[in-house]
Amino acid sequence: PFMENARAPMPWLESLVRRVGASPGGFDRTIFELQATDWRTSTPVPAATLEAQARRVLALGGPHLAYYPDDFVKDRPPPSTTRAPS
Repeated sequence: PFMENARAPMPWLESLVRRVGASPGGFDRTIFELQATDWRTSTPVPAATLEAQARRVLALGGPHLAYYPDDFVKDRPPPSTTRAPS
């Protein structure tokens, strides 16, 4: 959502997931990649935001998630954010 300059990032993401889900086999062919860095400001996306986005994609039926970039040296995003929800 941030790269798309979405004014309302979560509704934008929800709309995208719903559109993919409405296409036959859409979820089978789609990986939702979430930004771990806001490239406009070169700052990390807050862990809570990244986690909320991931949970929402999963809740709407999107089974395949990825995030980028992974800066394991600086622990961004924190591993607790990137684990599958229980």
